[in-house]
Amino acid sequence: MIREMASPLDGYSLKARYLPALIVMLPLWLAFAVWFPPDKQFLGVFASAGVTLVLSTLLAQLGRDAGKARQKALFVEWGGPPSMRALSYQTGIVNPVTLARCHAALRTLVPTLELPENELAEKDNWDSAKKNYESASDYLREATRDKATFRLVYAENVNYGFRRNLWAMKPGGIGTCLIALPAVIAHASMRDLAKEGLTGIDAASALLAVVLFTFWCLRFTKSWVKISADEYSSRLIASAEVLATKSSKTAKE
Repeated sequence: MIREMASPLDGYSLKARYLPALIVMLPLWLAFAVWFPPDKQFLGVFASAGVTLVLSTLLAQLGRDAGKARQKALFVEWGGPPSMRALSYQTGIVNPVTLARCHAALRTLVPTLELPENELAEKDNWDSAKKNYESASDYLREATRDKATFRLVYAENVNYGFRRNLWAMKPGGIGTCLIALPAVIAHASMRDLAKEGLTGIDAASALLAVVLFTFWCLRFTKSWVKISADEYSSRLIASAEVLATKSSKTAKE
């Protein structure tokens, strides 16, 4: 994937690192706000937000590491990195006609690449094809770092990073929901016993914990990550034609 920027507040870091961590922490933040004494509610929310920020910063780094580590297993399960798979005739990620054009563009851009002409040639010498696909992927990642020019490539890379890191933090996300929901229910039960009405934050926090728990279990899955990975790789491979066109125009000037 495209190399992440160094700044802790760049677009990639905010969406792909910090946002997953905040989603993990959100149920605990609301549960904390529910239990904090009403007369110090503002202080409680402020304090819990501070704790959340600190923990989220830590979780963002841990989530990134977990995402990178679990990504290796995903690639093995999928049959290789998304960008390499997208260059293959066998996967069908990219339309065969489009893929042939992208291969031709890559041969123009990097004459030393020995890309197979068709699926049969690829199957006959898969080891060589794989090495050349990996080299082509490396070239495209380096050549598409301009976010303004390759806006869709960058956007899909951010989406992939977000989904990968969020999925990698799934155990933590389920855990915070399982901690927060009983805490909110206990608070609501105490208010009920004391003949006090339920607060809006009680209901909202309980509902959020249930919704997030459902999403963690049913929606944030490996297949959900793969959809984004394939979309990113398709955009990356398609950039070969753009690069070849720009290279041709530059050569004529």
